[in-house]
Amino acid sequence: MDKIWLILKEQLEHLTVIFRIAKYERKASYQGHYLGRLWEILNPILQTLVFYVIFGIGLRSGAPVNGVPFLAFLTVGQASWLFMNSCVQGGSQSIKKKLNLVSKMKFPISILPTIFTVGKLNAFFIKMLIGILIALFSGILPTVHWFQVIYYFIAMILLVLLIGFLTSTISILITDFQFILSTVMRLIFFTSGIMFPVEDMRGRLGAVLRLNPFHYIVSGFRSALLYQENFWERGDQTIFFWAFTLLVGLVGAHLHLKFRARFSDFV
Repeated sequence: MDKIWLILKEQLEHLTVIFRIAKYERKASYQGHYLGRLWEILNPILQTLVFYVIFGIGLRSGAPVNGVPFLAFLTVGQASWLFMNSCVQGGSQSIKKKLNLVSKMKFPISILPTIFTVGKLNAFFIKMLIGILIALFSGILPTVHWFQVIYYFIAMILLVLLIGFLTSTISILITDFQFILSTVMRLIFFTSGIMFPVEDMRGRLGAVLRLNPFHYIVSGFRSALLYQENFWERGDQTIFFWAFTLLVGLVGAHLHLKFRARFSDFV
């Protein structure tokens, strides 16, 4: 646990640097585009429309999901999934891509995955706001359950950060790891209930899929915003999620602190 606290402490001590660099990189990523940062708004909207046409109209014929309009179901779930997928895959390369600058850095290298994650927050907020607006226009009214979004947001951030510390280290130690990670994330996409409710699946397969940490977050935002369910009612899933997150954090912190002084030797 001491190693996890050490890395998290480094993040807290350099929050100003993290947000400043993330803001700069976010601006730089849109330079040279005619519409510039307007793409931060257009991208989520276009992604939602494409998925809705294919999965909502094409495969489901617009049918609601357990009483919730499919477009609201899709957008709320997709917001968290796209953010987590982007952070996991991009965060795994965050140190490797800037390894040549490590010697010039005046801050701990552990904040690089966090910088990448913070840089993706704007897109997440915009996409989630779109989902909330769609829910409101669909007749779903705010309730006290909406405050649970804060809990799921904190859980999501901790999950992707701790995974980032682990995968960014493994990516340097194992050259082909990125290909493996991409394949795993594709599998997780189809088993996290982004397009369908895993809760409706029965038997052992359904029970196993519901323990997926990514599904816990995706369905958690939906439970809070669309279905008015309490997170403490998901006892087994909650325990498994935090146990998994802690385990990933312990392994990731150990490997990161053990090898970070020799990262350049592995490249």
